[in-house]
Amino acid sequence: MTTNYTPILQLALPVTGELNGTWGDVVNDNITSMIEQAIAGKASISTWVAASHTLTTADGTTDEARCAMLELTGSPGGAAQVICPTRTKLYVVNNLTTGGYAVTLKTSGGTGISVPNGKAMILYCDGTNVVEGVNYVASAATAATADKWTTARNLAGNSVDGSANVAFANKFIVQGTTDTGLTNAQFLGALGTGIVKNTTTTGVLSIALSGTDYAPATSGTSILKGNGSGGFSNASAGTDYAPATSGTSILYGNGTGGFSNLGSVIILANEDDAARTIRPRLDAAGPHQPQAGCWPGPTAWCARPPGCARTRPGLTASETSSSRPRWWCRFARSG
Repeated sequence: MTTNYTPILQLALPVTGELNGTWGDVVNDNITSMIEQAIAGKASISTWVAASHTLTTADGTTDEARCAMLELTGSPGGAAQVICPTRTKLYVVNNLTTGGYAVTLKTSGGTGISVPNGKAMILYCDGTNVVEGVNYVASAATAATADKWTTARNLAGNSVDGSANVAFANKFIVQGTTDTGLTNAQFLGALGTGIVKNTTTTGVLSIALSGTDYAPATSGTSILKGNGSGGFSNASAGTDYAPATSGTSILYGNGTGGFSNLGSVIILANEDDAARTIRPRLDAAGPHQPQAGCWPGPTAWCARPPGCARTRPGLTASETSSSRPRWWCRFARSG
């Protein structure tokens, strides 16, 4: 007759009439030793094939699947899996592999449970899949208040001694989106994308508005100006600032909010004679008479050009009565 074996732990089941004279060895090696392995045995697993390892099984002799503890070592090279038999069994799994990888204990057709690197978990196979052996601890769920600290400490303006919850009502700026333990906190993750501004009267952070809090990006090359209502608008060439010119004229304010070409300027010296030098230069240049003027200079010269004033507007009495004659003329070429 042939010895049978139990379906879960694969312990020997001698049948009547067999093992005459050898039953002691079978009981010791194939039953007693295997029970000890199932209760307190440890299998060290360090060999991996494509980040996977299948537990060995055997009738009546040592195997990995029967051991109570699975100690995982070596380098699986990635997130790994250990495949156990599809039969009920309790396991303590300790993930000591190198490389920082998690290892999942599972059946061949199940999803299993992932054991983080450096952590140990109590798991069991329910005959179909591997599930957590412990997911609730009554004492932790119904724990009373904690012991007080020997010395209370201030945390964000609140005295904390560890004996009870403390509601933090101060302002906080927190990375993230929410935290029920903080009151009136400002969460950066709850803001939109943009430039953050602070409102000084409230201390509240918000996203700055383009065109109001800062000059907006433009697709052109316009100069921006404050529009008087807290925003920005495009400045106008020739009104808000002197326009670019293609020539070499000097620009001057034209008195109507814009700019005009100054035209040509003749600089005269004190030695220049009015009749023989100054007037011939003006006649040759062809001035636009309303833009021609002089201040104090020879009376005969100032009277000659039509529209030429004796004094320049804005000169003081001392300037107009100076004993040292001075003259000035500004004009634009006709045409």
